[in-house]
Amino acid sequence: YREASVEVIEVMSRFAVIERASIDEAYMDLTASVQDRLKHMSVQDITPHQLRSTYVQGFPQTGSSDQSEIALLDK
Repeated sequence: YREASVEVIEVMSRFAVIERASIDEAYMDLTASVQDRLKHMSVQDITPHQLRSTYVQGFPQTGSSDQSEIALLDK
């Protein structure tokens, strides 16, 4: 179990900064990866479907019962 845990941490370390919390728990700092991804995204890359399951600053929340708001996202 300990050896497998070390292997998993090694793999995860290839993609992000890892802070090991215990033998089977770790925290990944994805800040750099997310910032890099956001640099290459535009508003056109965000689909209405994604907005329904994610809060994005500057876009209306779709969890409301306001059908006109939902209709705008489907356009």
